[in-house]
Amino acid sequence: QLQIAPGVQVVFGTLYGNYQHKLPEPLFSYERFFTNNIENGLQFLINTENLHSDIWVDWEQFIFEEDTLQEHFTFGLSSHYSIYKKENGWELKIPFQIIANHRGGQINKSNKNVETLVNLASGLESSIHFNKHLLRSIDLRTNIFLFKNNSLTPETLYKRGYAIYPNIVIKTKRIFLHFGYWHGEKFYAQKGEPLFWSISKKEPTLSEPSRKLLTLKVFYKKKMFKHIYLGTGFESYY
Repeated sequence: QLQIAPGVQVVFGTLYGNYQHKLPEPLFSYERFFTNNIENGLQFLINTENLHSDIWVDWEQFIFEEDTLQEHFTFGLSSHYSIYKKENGWELKIPFQIIANHRGGQINKSNKNVETLVNLASGLESSIHFNKHLLRSIDLRTNIFLFKNNSLTPETLYKRGYAIYPNIVIKTKRIFLHFGYWHGEKFYAQKGEPLFWSISKKEPTLSEPSRKLLTLKVFYKKKMFKHIYLGTGFESYY
């Protein structure tokens, strides 16, 4: 890990992945913290006054010449740019995320199709921070998601799709509340939470082209001792 410029770090090897990418759940499932915890590759971390950006390549499967396997890697970009800040605690940000999953190779001998899946997300986030003892912040977010299968021989049921996900987050000293409404049309994200897909994870031929969800999440934490917290959470999808 090297500091190559003010506010810019480069990481080579095991990456700061999973939650630390700060990706929305439809693009990057939180369950991956348990199922695919380790990410290896190259990463650039940019932190300035108005821009926070994470750019990385996760090399998941390496191949050698004449190999029968395919190479697998993921390119990701997760950025938040602050376009307006006010002293009273109001902030306006634009998120922008890209996830591209590639499966292929030029030096191997695999009969499988080359596949590239791309997801993009952007929108607008408004945050109000309070100095009060109980209420800490209220976030209003509206994100738009796009999906495209860039392969010559698509293997997914749909080749392209989109979704919109407005949600609100309320934070107090000990409680985190999240309410959201998801409306997806033929949407798919290989590394995202399968509940948001329009395609069944277990039965690839089973689909729901227009997918609608209500989400509710509640988290509670309490400081027990110095540097020690106890927390619990509940998540629901309808």
